[in-house]
Formats: sequence, structure tokens, C-alpha cells
Amino acid sequence: MSWDAIGAIGEILGAVVVVATIFYLATRIKQSHSSNQMATAARISEAADAWLGQIVRDKELNDIYQCGMRDYKSLELSERSRFDLLIAQLLRAVEGAWTQAKHGALDKNQWHGYKMTTRYVVGSPGGRAAFSKLENTAFSPEFSTAVQEIISSTDEWPQ
Repeated sequence: MSWDAIGAIGEILGAVVVVATIFYLATRIKQSHSSNQMATAARISEAADAWLGQIVRDKELNDIYQCGMRDYKSLELSERSRFDLLIAQLLRAVEGAWTQAKHGALDKNQWHGYKMTTRYVVGSPGGRAAFSKLENTAFSPEFSTAVQEIISSTDEWPQ
């Protein structure tokens, strides 16, 4: 066997190794993306669960939430402030979900759930009032526009 033949075999083996490496890296990148999606979804879900949990555990906060959803103006100033902060906290979690969905890091079905929650909570009479106070100071114009689009499809809030 000549040195030319050995060199040709070496080049072929090198090309096979390069192709195998590229295939392996592509597989790892796909697995990494999937893992990142799952971790992102878990973090956002934990934030939403914490938001719900505080309302469930605290009767006074639950009363403020229920009243604020229906009749924001009937809340006392301190209650209105708590309700506003509750809406802001929910929208922070939704903003995280929206950002991740926009970049393809959150499953579309999960984003749909957050969108429907936003439509229900922020689309309520009190939610709209709280959001109108927050939208220009607490959130980016792009996210505020996205929320406006979500709640604008809520013609009549279910009582």
C-alpha cells in the first residue's frame, strides 16, 4: 500500500469523523433547546402558582382580588394599591412567558394558557383599571401593546 492510498484513507476517515461530530452536536443542541424550554416553562409556572397561592391562602387578599375584579372603584385606597400590585405581579409572570414565547423558548400551548389568564384577569373591569395605571410605567411599550391586544378581544367580562 502506498503513502498516497494511506493518505486518502485518512482523509476519508477524517471526513466521516467530522460528519459524525456535526450530527452529534446537532442532536445535543436540539436536546439543550428542549431542556431550556422545559426549565423556562417550569420557572414561569412557579411564578404563576405563587401568584395564585397567595390569593388562595390569604382570605383578605382574596376578598380584595374578587372585589377589585368586579368593582375597582369600591376598593379603599390601600386595597386598591394591593390589587394594583397583584395585577403587576401577575403581569410580570406573563411578561416572562410572552418574552420566552416570542423567542421560541416556550411552548405555544403554554403561552395560550397565560394569554387566556391575562384575558380573564386583566380584561376584568378592575384589571383594566389597574393595568391602565401600570402600562406606561411598569412595562415596555411592546409588552403593553401585546396586553392591550389580548384584553381588547374581551368584549364583555363574565360576571
